[in-house]
Amino acid sequence: MDLPLPPGFSSHRSSPSSSSQPNMKRNHTPRSAEMVRVSNLNDEEKIYFRNLVRRRSMMYDSLSRVLLLVDGERIDSKSRTSANLMPATGMTSRGLSLNRDKRVIGSIPGINIGDIFFFRVELCVLGLDGQTQAGIDSVAASQSPNGEPIATSIVVSGGYEDDKDTGNVIIYTGQGGKMPSNFKHSVDQKLTSGNLALERSLNYGIEIRVIRGFKFARSPSGKIYLYDGLYRVVKYWMDVGKYLGKIRDLKMLDLGGWRFENQAHAWWKMKLSYKNATVLVCFFNLITVLLLLQGLFYVPTTNTSGNLLSDQHDVNNVSEKIQYKMEYEKMRLALEPTDLIERVKQIQQESNVDDTEAAEAVTAASDLSKRLKDFQTMNDAKNPKALEEWRVRKMERLRQREIGRNETSSIAQA
Repeated sequence: MDLPLPPGFSSHRSSPSSSSQPNMKRNHTPRSAEMVRVSNLNDEEKIYFRNLVRRRSMMYDSLSRVLLLVDGERIDSKSRTSANLMPATGMTSRGLSLNRDKRVIGSIPGINIGDIFFFRVELCVLGLDGQTQAGIDSVAASQSPNGEPIATSIVVSGGYEDDKDTGNVIIYTGQGGKMPSNFKHSVDQKLTSGNLALERSLNYGIEIRVIRGFKFARSPSGKIYLYDGLYRVVKYWMDVGKYLGKIRDLKMLDLGGWRFENQAHAWWKMKLSYKNATVLVCFFNLITVLLLLQGLFYVPTTNTSGNLLSDQHDVNNVSEKIQYKMEYEKMRLALEPTDLIERVKQIQQESNVDDTEAAEAVTAASDLSKRLKDFQTMNDAKNPKALEEWRVRKMERLRQREIGRNETSSIAQA
């Protein structure tokens, strides 16, 4: 027995006779070319945008989890990638993705330095970055007011051997110049696309959002993405790479804004470099053990200042944020109704479908169709609530059916 899908989403699996593409009607809305800068937010506005980002992130995580459990079993990596892309596509087509109506230059409201994400596509849902594979996100020349491309963000994941990273200074290698056969810089890079956008950002003095990617075995995607703040391109030059191809290097400086003390700023960011990822993981494991030991003797206290101030002062230690995300992932895994799903499958195999069950199936189909139509017209504040009510109602129906089956078995044994 397959789990029912949320309203408006279809399964990532397909029958042998159908196409391998997901059966979802896409209503692609292009990103806006209007560029804005958000600054001087008051405390209430900061809290509002922070909660908005959290709700969208939780919605994406919940939809990914439901799609992964559609067939009640673990799936391969290819299907998992499809299941991670489908929630982002569905949220975008229904206007639930953030910052698509305007291109935000600089910091994104509601996203703080040090925030961590498990999936690259989640950056697109929140508007932090607009690319799922390319390293440079930019406003195209055809959409720019002055007819020139402008870079807005980059993802630094150590994919180029010519990159150099010392923490607050990044020597970033441009796009292109790799042969498909060896994936090394053996062809000259050209001043086009993302490379030209970064060069124009240097000319206009526009700051760039930097997201760092690291390999992390305990992450569902095998990687984690950390928002490292704003950088500015200060130098641009041509150089010869390790494999004789001409590369376009850019020197980027951190604009600051990190919440740690200045004395520890450069040291901490040096530890986040790609070459020191092993040391970083060991450090996180040690912090995790200390936090678990501290939790055994921790007595919670009441915060009389209210939730608004506590939300504003979030935990800004990266190791604690990693721990928070991992505990949240464990809680979701623990709440998976795997035993109930297996039991429902057994009940379906053992019993025949009577007229009452057929009528319930028709009622469920009508209810799902109605909610699919209503889902598109709901406002942003009601979408998570409707999804939760739908899930609770489906789980209650399965529980009642199992109770009826157990009572029938008890009467037969008596």
